[in-house]
Amino acid sequence: MRRYFYLWAGLTVLFALFLRLMVARDLLANDPQVVAPSVCTDMYTYKKYSEDIVRGDYEGEFYYQPFYYVAFLPVVKWLFGFGPWPLIFSQCLISAATVWISIVSCSMLWGRRAGIISGLLVALSSVMIMYVPYHLVDTLQAFWVILVFYTVMKCCSGTYSRVSGVLGWGLAGVFTGLGILTRGNMWFFVPGLALCSVVSTWRRENSSLFRLLPAVVYLAMVILPQIPFSLRNTVVTGKLCGPSTAAGAVLALGNTPEAPPGGREPGMGPGPMEYPETYSYWMSTEESFPVWKRILAWVTREPAAFAELQWRKLLLFWDRREIPNNIAIEHQGLMSPLLQIFGLIPGDVVIVPGGKITVIPMNIVPASVILLVLGLSGVLSSVAGCLVCAARYLRKSAAGVSGSARGFTSVGIREQVLLYLVLSYCAGTVAFYILARFRLPVLPLLAVFAGGFLDRLLKIFSKGALSIRMCLALLASFFAVNFGYDFYRSQLESGIMRIARPHGVYCFSSGGSAVLKDNGPYTFGLWEPLELHEGVPIEKLFNPPGDVASVGGDGNLCIELVWALPGDILLEVDGKSYRLREVEPVRKKYEFAVSLDAPVSVVIRPLRMDARVYVAVDRQRNYSRTLVDGEKYPGELVCNLHIP
Repeated sequence: MRRYFYLWAGLTVLFALFLRLMVARDLLANDPQVVAPSVCTDMYTYKKYSEDIVRGDYEGEFYYQPFYYVAFLPVVKWLFGFGPWPLIFSQCLISAATVWISIVSCSMLWGRRAGIISGLLVALSSVMIMYVPYHLVDTLQAFWVILVFYTVMKCCSGTYSRVSGVLGWGLAGVFTGLGILTRGNMWFFVPGLALCSVVSTWRRENSSLFRLLPAVVYLAMVILPQIPFSLRNTVVTGKLCGPSTAAGAVLALGNTPEAPPGGREPGMGPGPMEYPETYSYWMSTEESFPVWKRILAWVTREPAAFAELQWRKLLLFWDRREIPNNIAIEHQGLMSPLLQIFGLIPGDVVIVPGGKITVIPMNIVPASVILLVLGLSGVLSSVAGCLVCAARYLRKSAAGVSGSARGFTSVGIREQVLLYLVLSYCAGTVAFYILARFRLPVLPLLAVFAGGFLDRLLKIFSKGALSIRMCLALLASFFAVNFGYDFYRSQLESGIMRIARPHGVYCFSSGGSAVLKDNGPYTFGLWEPLELHEGVPIEKLFNPPGDVASVGGDGNLCIELVWALPGDILLEVDGKSYRLREVEPVRKKYEFAVSLDAPVSVVIRPLRMDARVYVAVDRQRNYSRTLVDGEKYPGELVCNLHIP
């Protein structure tokens, strides 16, 4: 391996480039989204804005992070035209360069065999291959992420002179700044890397000025590329702005009391995310009450509820499933035979009324599972190693023994940088919401961890030995990736919700009224139908928070009915009779006036049912506050209680 390393590395990169070009050709032929994206997607926005900039027609502020559609795409389209192949070839080259940097970075840390393993994992990543031909930022951001790591690792090697080291940190700052201009979650890289620049030069420099100079240069170069875009936004909006004005919307989408942990249910194919009613209210009042203040107010009011939502997002970040949005692995991933073969995407034929369709069994993509399991194993093993080193260092310090633990050597610092980048990227994604395309850019870093972990495991096994720490990390990762989120949602979530959210979800609607409900979101929920039967009452109890428990008066109960078989029904809701009629199958929301006198309880009694009508119940919530025919139901009725 040592003798032919560059040959194997080169072949891996060429294979990755060829595979991406061939898959892109298949997707170009079979998916119109490559050339003409749907108007409701980010792909359409990026494509339109970049072409407007080339024509000189772009006006207004930069809403999204601008580098991709203001700099990268316009340069490609200006030089080579508006057709699909300039973009495809450019992003294929970037993705192949990502493979190369992954190989080199991993080999610097853990050896050449580890580097080749890392490169193969990136080259065969089905998600990274699939995203290449589309107008999406993720291929470019993956390149920035691995390039930042490589540059920082070189700066920490200790082989540079004083001037070269400062220049190296300046270059790392430029790459970080461009990464932030591609997607803002790379801001989470900045604090740790600035600290790393100080730590890596502390022992080599006697002067405090030169100890701090790399950090100053790094931070300056992070900010410098963002200044022109910030100035334009400030001029256009008339107030001080950063390079993007979408921060509030992105924060609100994943951090309201109603928010689901992910954007869209896996297996549903491409499409829009769920936009909770609270999101609309927060955005409509953003000028007077910024989103970050609303999130802070919610954290202050319900810290356990906020922490629980972040925990669900964290579990979903490491879950094996690829959460769809603009494109989906279960849709576009089946449009290329090469991608199915080399990207390890299984396909089963299912008979449906209209004929046959191909689906991914249980939405499992083995290539993603392998990379995530091995990458997370490397992360956990590294965390355990850092904790052991820290414990040894503290024991030596307490005993007055001089010397440093392994974690403070140059190799240890580089491994800790890799760990920090993975964890900070994870935190920067969890802080917003989870989508497959948001997770994609960290996959090269996980491949570096995976290559090192697998190489070390093979070395240990070849000696007939066994590493308990690595085996435990592998088992824990396998469980977390394959079963962690499902185990939590099916076994633990409802019980934890009773502790974290004893009153259910309490928020405000776009009309300004308070809303109380016990059900969770539809996305990543467990909603199922419950048929209304004549004479079988459904009682819904509510437990308002202390500051609204004694409001009294009247409110409104909003509930959605699904008419499977249309006709007439007569409902009694809170003692009042309502005759409802539909002439065709439909899902429709109804509002009923109810009393808010304590204890708040609403009884829905079907008096006559000349139709087949269903309500929804959420089996992932169980406060014992929904009763069917007097018996506690193992779930909660999906409805909203509006309190004026």
